Amino acid sequence: MGWSAVVLAGSRASGDVVADYCGVPVKAMAEVGGTPMLARVLRALDGVKKIEEVFIVGDSELLAPVLDTIDLTLPHRWIAPRSSPATSLSHAFGEISPSRKVLVTTSDHALLRCEWVAEFIDEAEASSHAMSLALAPADDVRRVLPDSQRTVLKFSDIAVCTCNLFAFCTREARRMSREWAAQEGMRKSPLRLLRRLGVGNAALYGLGRLDMKGAFRRLSLRFGVDIGTILMPHPLLAVDVDTPDDLVLCRRLVGEEKA
Repeated sequence: MGWSAVVLAGSRASGDVVADYCGVPVKAMAEVGGTPMLARVLRALDGVKKIEEVFIVGDSELLAPVLDTIDLTLPHRWIAPRSSPATSLSHAFGEISPSRKVLVTTSDHALLRCEWVAEFIDEAEASSHAMSLALAPADDVRRVLPDSQRTVLKFSDIAVCTCNLFAFCTREARRMSREWAAQEGMRKSPLRLLRRLGVGNAALYGLGRLDMKGAFRRLSLRFGVDIGTILMPHPLLAVDVDTPDDLVLCRRLVGEEKA
């Protein structure tokens, strides 16, 4: 069977600074290059041959007009968001056949391109991992975006930035959404979060003694799901829109690309 895609387009109960900055109800409606970010993401997914359907997790009443700005050919369904991205994803998985592979991304991935998604899917299929996540070498990101503040994971052999692209290739891999949900409630309790991830693993990472492959091998053992990484040679994949500065950056880059 082919791939299903899930786009997380909800908003947190606490509000969103990007939505406030743009004067829109939800961040997914903020425009880059004259097009709502959600529409840009859906347009990128629509160009990937292996993706056969897309599930949009968001408020359909607010966001349905966004689809009028593009000619979306993929069959799509709306799923009402839950209390958090992780619980929303877990609910979305319940609506998708267990036999299907699932690509997950977010509506604020404003620079996403169909060829990058297709490349990631091909790499995920070629790997033996139940779950794969896209990463970009931090040095590449700094070279292209020297003034951009991105989250960096520092391993003993490489530093990487996350890319908000995830491949769930088995039904067992979908359990990680529940693990993610369990961790979300621990964000304000570092000790509880460290115990959940394994204090030994956290200590080795903090001391700079974990290489990337070893780190994800340990996480796989910890959670009972084979988790792999795919290094992507596209620094702009590491850009999502969490702040108004990120939005300004994306608008500038799109203007330069004339996209």
